[in-house]
Amino acid sequence: MNNKRKILLLASTLAATSVIALTSVFALGSASLLSAEKGSRQITATGANTIHVTYQTSTPGYPDYRRIILFEMFDKQAYGYVTPSQAQTVDDDDSFLMTMWHAQPSGAGFVINSDEHSLLDLYLDEERTKKVEPVKFRNIEKVDIVVDTSDDYRYVNLECSQGSLVWKIVDENTKVYTWTPTNEDEYQQTEIHAASEPPEYKPPHDTRVLWIRSMTFYYSC
Repeated sequence: MNNKRKILLLASTLAATSVIALTSVFALGSASLLSAEKGSRQITATGANTIHVTYQTSTPGYPDYRRIILFEMFDKQAYGYVTPSQAQTVDDDDSFLMTMWHAQPSGAGFVINSDEHSLLDLYLDEERTKKVEPVKFRNIEKVDIVVDTSDDYRYVNLECSQGSLVWKIVDENTKVYTWTPTNEDEYQQTEIHAASEPPEYKPPHDTRVLWIRSMTFYYSC
């Protein structure tokens, strides 16, 4: 085979390879774009990846603020949040997301997309140098809530102020609720709390706890 033919064959091979490579790149690019437009995002908040104490200056005498639980979003530029019904105790146990003790069921719960913190200046550090502005979830599709049911001190039945709740029992220690909004508001909001009990029911303990292990948010943007 002469040199001219070798050069022609090599050029043809390189051209064909380039076309295949470019086609693959465009195909991958298209798939990524389609996935980004169509797919749902999700993020799970646990005791291990959340912040339970922030600092604020809006209320004299209360420099630390424990009525909001923050978790960093995937872009590392914003913080999602959930609002418990009471201040959280901070310790080294990261096996749960939040706990709410209360003698009355209506006092044990949390709010998704609460407006409560909008007027507060919140900071991640006690020196107030790292200001944080929590962002609401947009277009929530659903939220999975893992409830601990490991003993009779636990509230195990939940209800919501808006939307719908369904549940399944995973095992003797775990019950998973799924909240789904029933409207098309961009920033759906709901309060989820321990369900009211029949007047004739006598609870096993006067004071019980709503013990949330984790929450997974499914949202479109």
